[in-house]
Amino acid sequence: MTIDSRQTPTRSAGAPAAGRLGWWHTFWRMALLVGHKAPENAALAADVPSAVRELALMIEDSRSQFATAARAHGADYKGGYWMMYLIAPVAVLSSATAIVAPSYSRILYGIEFLLIVSILLLFLAMRHGGWQELWVRARRTAEHLRYLPLVAPFVQSDSTNWYDVLAARHGMRISVDDEVTAVCAWLGQQNAARAFPLEEPVFCAGYLRYFDAVLAQQIQYHAINADLEHVLSRRISLASSAFFAITVFCTALLFLENLATSLGISRYLPPHYLRLCATVLPAIGAGLRGLLAQGESHRVAALSEGLALRLGQLRDQLKTLPGNAVASGELENLVWNAVQEMLSEADTWMRLQESVPLSMAG
Repeated sequence: MTIDSRQTPTRSAGAPAAGRLGWWHTFWRMALLVGHKAPENAALAADVPSAVRELALMIEDSRSQFATAARAHGADYKGGYWMMYLIAPVAVLSSATAIVAPSYSRILYGIEFLLIVSILLLFLAMRHGGWQELWVRARRTAEHLRYLPLVAPFVQSDSTNWYDVLAARHGMRISVDDEVTAVCAWLGQQNAARAFPLEEPVFCAGYLRYFDAVLAQQIQYHAINADLEHVLSRRISLASSAFFAITVFCTALLFLENLATSLGISRYLPPHYLRLCATVLPAIGAGLRGLLAQGESHRVAALSEGLALRLGQLRDQLKTLPGNAVASGELENLVWNAVQEMLSEADTWMRLQESVPLSMAG
């Protein structure tokens, strides 16, 4: 099979301009995960059949385009709403500090106004630019392109979406992207799907190793992702709870200070700074809770955990396939079940993210 990457159909994935807001999310995420060492994702085995490797290379230009766009859009979208939720407490701090330092009140109120306006402008830019939609759709297309080599041995169509072919064969329907259909049509013109002779024992053994490696890689990826989301949500929750506890402590001291004043007892506590803490810390805690709600960390972690479990069960089934699995169609059924799980994860993740539209109210 000859690779001619110059003819690979590439569609614009709408990659954002470099250097927007991704750095903000990366910085704070690293700060919150400091001390947590996550294992590296495993690479696919190098001994995959040459036909699989060549097909993956043919797809790589298109897949990497959408994967790169998804990473960029995702980083910018998450950086944008992290910035909104974390700038808001700074605006509250500016307003509250004006009470403690009245000589600087004009400057502080001006800073507060500028911060609020910047939040509004950022929100409008994100909504008008559709950053969230661009992110989730680019990621979904990249995931659909990633698994085309898995289904290639079971399709013969030269012009239709390969996932449509398999879904129809199993009496199902699946959502497909025009970009993936275009790549499948181009691969059909290259006769790419006809270079996978499962009836040959050597190729079949190599394909089974490749299938097992894909399952193992995805199981590890989702286990790592679930762990990271759990750690992130736990640390954000602890920080939010700590700010709330400090707020309760400050308000209790304020109450005691006012009580002492009413009883004519000398005051020893600086009430202005206590009021500042009691005003600003709840805003920081609310911002952190908003980050948790917007990121859906708990549900994303549960989604990854469930998928890792189901893929592990499919991997166990792969190890017990009978010798006539190819002829009986059992291998195709197993591959389709695995691909369906991985694609449904992308679709479920997409619906999960789209169900949390960005709003000024958080």
